[in-house]
Amino acid sequence: MRRLACVPALRLPQRPQRLCPGLISGARASRICVPFCRPAFSYIEAVISMSIMAVGLTAGMRLYGSYARGKQVDSECEVARELAMGLASEIVGKPFEDPTAAAGSFGLESGESNRASFDDVDDFDTWSESPPALPGGAPLAPGCHVGYTRSVVVDNVVPTALATTAADGSTAAKCIRVKVERNGRVVTQLTIFRFRNGAYD
Repeated sequence: MRRLACVPALRLPQRPQRLCPGLISGARASRICVPFCRPAFSYIEAVISMSIMAVGLTAGMRLYGSYARGKQVDSECEVARELAMGLASEIVGKPFEDPTAAAGSFGLESGESNRASFDDVDDFDTWSESPPALPGGAPLAPGCHVGYTRSVVVDNVVPTALATTAADGSTAAKCIRVKVERNGRVVTQLTIFRFRNGAYD
């Protein structure tokens, strides 16, 4: 019987395997780690993200600033309207002209040096005060009206053409303009017409 010669098998070179550290026992690894890529931001992506955040933050701050300014303006207008209406009500409640003075008189008469002594509508002509106060001079609301100024202009006007100004004390109609300012800026203006022999006379 013929013997067959043993020919060594051809062994192909094997690609070395990556082994996990700490898992090698003896000459063999008990576990083979499969390499993987962990996702992460690149520098460019980080810069772009920061730029987007900066733009959004800037827009948000501008929007908030506009909102805050709008709220402040609304608050100023509300306060100014109350101040103007309060003073206008006081003026309109006075007689059309001084009952003790000669007919056609206009402006302050003798002894009328302050608001508490005003006894007719035209006494308020060119009058102003800051901060707003009560007729006797006491502050209207201490600390609440800083920077506000109230002023009044009174003119005689033609009764049939109220936009036409006439000489002082010459007509039976008067135009009363009340203006309220805040730090030199006009916030509101109120115009009232008062007639001789009206409801308050």
